[in-house]
Amino acid sequence: MKWILFVALSLFSNFLLANEQYTESECILLQHQANDFSHNKLSTQYRSAKQKLDKHCIKPRVVERNNRAAYLTSTPKQKANGGEVRQPVTAIDRPANSNRTLQNSSSTKSVNAFELMLKGLIPIGLWFLLAIVLIAAIRVTVTVKAGAIGEWQVNRLLEVMTKKIGFTLYKNMLFRAENGEWTEVDHLLVTPYGIFVIESKNYQGWIFGSEHQTKWTQSTVRSKTPFMNPLRQNFKHCKAVQAFLELQSGIESLVVFNDKATFKTPMPANVVMLSDMIRYILNFQIERFSAEQLAQINVLLSLRQEQTTKEDYREHLRQVTERMANLG
Repeated sequence: MKWILFVALSLFSNFLLANEQYTESECILLQHQANDFSHNKLSTQYRSAKQKLDKHCIKPRVVERNNRAAYLTSTPKQKANGGEVRQPVTAIDRPANSNRTLQNSSSTKSVNAFELMLKGLIPIGLWFLLAIVLIAAIRVTVTVKAGAIGEWQVNRLLEVMTKKIGFTLYKNMLFRAENGEWTEVDHLLVTPYGIFVIESKNYQGWIFGSEHQTKWTQSTVRSKTPFMNPLRQNFKHCKAVQAFLELQSGIESLVVFNDKATFKTPMPANVVMLSDMIRYILNFQIERFSAEQLAQINVLLSLRQEQTTKEDYREHLRQVTERMANLG
């Protein structure tokens, strides 16, 4: 953000300096010089005069009649090719409004300065706004892509395991929470030894947090970022799955972090790194569901997956957006 402000201020200051308006007399002199050398438009004298006319004589400053003669006589004569360019008498003799007062002149100058500043601020403001929008879009895109990559890594390992062992995996399932809103489960693994509700976190850097803390912290070289305790987040998912399947037990909560993260506080028992996920799941050896029960559970979950519509996902996204806006 600092570099954006620096660039904006630099552009604004350059704009004001580059477009300072000359007086009528100076502009007339420049016009004479341009006319004198118009036969050779590639000459330095012509190009210099034309460039100054285009930049500094768009709206020439008004000089009071009483001060014009003194101003012109104090202005050095411009030379071109060793010869002097005559100062135009018309600049002195031009009729002026007799009712013009010093106050009106000052007001005109103020208006001109304001218009100049406004013309400079409008494009700079638009570029500044565009930069802010782009930065926000990039951050959202990076966050979404990082989350998608984390989920893909977890899914890949779980799919390999299910093909070898025969477990059933469901991805991105929507369930109604207790408050009636949708809640999304990243990965739902159905096994005889438990139904694992898995939340994946694709974070890196140092992680600080305990089971009962409301917020955990991600610390990187550049910043420290608090985020919701994923155990609490996944508890809501587990309750929704339990209510949907009408089960009293057998639901296991599991949070999986990317191996790029390093815990600087003791990890809760059901929080593991990606490389330890399969080992953690296979440690469950006590059978809790029969083959008949597993078949009924899979039928219910398959129907839930088939009945979920794009509108359900859009509604879920709106609910998440509103919730984040209220927290902000």
